[in-house]
Amino acid sequence: MSQTDQKPSWKDLNVPSNIIQLLQSNKYTIPTEIQFKLLKKIQQSTSFICEAPDGAGKAFSSVLASILRIDPTVSQVQAVIIISNANYAQQILVHVQKLFPALNLKFQLCSDLKSGYTMKLDSHLIIGTSEAVLQNFVAQNAN
Repeated sequence: MSQTDQKPSWKDLNVPSNIIQLLQSNKYTIPTEIQFKLLKKIQQSTSFICEAPDGAGKAFSSVLASILRIDPTVSQVQAVIIISNANYAQQILVHVQKLFPALNLKFQLCSDLKSGYTMKLDSHLIIGTSEAVLQNFVAQNAN
């Protein structure tokens, strides 16, 4: 952080200015304490597992950290976020699409095994349940 008595900022997390503008225009003016700590930890790792209370900002932090690592010029899966259930995965996808439309990234939901193996590997970020993501990757690699 800039000074010990100040709240953390997106800039303290090295978030690019274009993404800071998107965050602030959607009322994410500053990261919460948990978001700040989690994003700092995520930025130091290539993979991670996080457990925290509901509403603490885990999913948002995971999505933001993933988006910051994506190269939009490369049309392939660059991040996978595993969510505990299909309904929550859907909610997160809708929120991400609303928050980051200007980034020209492809997001995909992978949470329903009934609809078959339709995961598109040109998506930048996949959000889904562990079972659906695993089954889709297995099916894709079997072909």
